Amino acid sequence: MRAIIEIFKEQIVNLPKISKLAIYNMKSQYANHYLGIFWNILQPVLQVIIYYIVFGLG
Repeated sequence: MRAIIEIFKEQIVNLPKISKLAIYNMKSQYANHYLGIFWNILQPVLQVIIYYIVFGLG
């Protein structure tokens, strides 16, 4: 139990580093796309719309 608490403490202390790395990773992943980070939101929305058309209306 004590080890789990230590892990959470380390994550809280390093939260700014973790968030900066996550943002950098997301930006670098979508840097070459035309829509950029917006594609990260647009892709699942389009997929839900397609599923609705195929399975909901059919």
